[in-house]
Amino acid sequence: MKSKIAIIDICGTLFESNTTFDFLDYFIRSWKFRFFRKISKSIIWRVFNKICRRLCGWDLTRIIALRFLKGYSRQQLTVAAENFYNTYLVHKIQQPVHVVVEELRRAGYELCLVSATLDCIAEVVARKWRIKSYYSSSLSYDNSFCEGCLRTDYLGKKIEYLRRIGIYPPFDVTLTDDFSDMGLLRNSHKCIVVSKRSKTESWIENLKRAGIDNYELIILS
Repeated sequence: MKSKIAIIDICGTLFESNTTFDFLDYFIRSWKFRFFRKISKSIIWRVFNKICRRLCGWDLTRIIALRFLKGYSRQQLTVAAENFYNTYLVHKIQQPVHVVVEELRRAGYELCLVSATLDCIAEVVARKWRIKSYYSSSLSYDNSFCEGCLRTDYLGKKIEYLRRIGIYPPFDVTLTDDFSDMGLLRNSHKCIVVSKRSKTESWIENLKRAGIDNYELIILS
């Protein structure tokens, strides 16, 4: 009998965190990175980056930020991701979502993390949450040293990569807070949407526009 699969996002869903950037802020201490992060948070840069994403599909902020990982060993990043979880992410767990994840587990769903976060982070999250299957963006390495770029990027391409590994829609459950996961939600029997109260109306409008009515909302303050 085929297992029921629950696809679960990480950033903003399991945690109140953009785990990639929070990890970089935690791990990278150079003044050049700090300077770049200050620029990347400015209104002018954010507008420019948003235009680049819409026109070219490039998240320049993310691309440039990841360059600062170049030269670190796989082992260094693995240890750093573990420490990042234990000292930072553990305090960002969204408890109402954690309850839902455990309910899905008890209901017999095979839990599957699918996220655009870095693989070193996804691996730790999967282990801490006792989830066997996880798929995420993966860093590129040369002789175990990070090249400062991605080998695979799940950002906006989750369905494409799920198909590559033999997981095809329709999906049983999708749990996410990400508007870019609308494709996953459209192809799921059950949709669980995590939303801040301020974004609830926007979610309802977008779900209605997409013809999705088989959803439930987890509204967080």
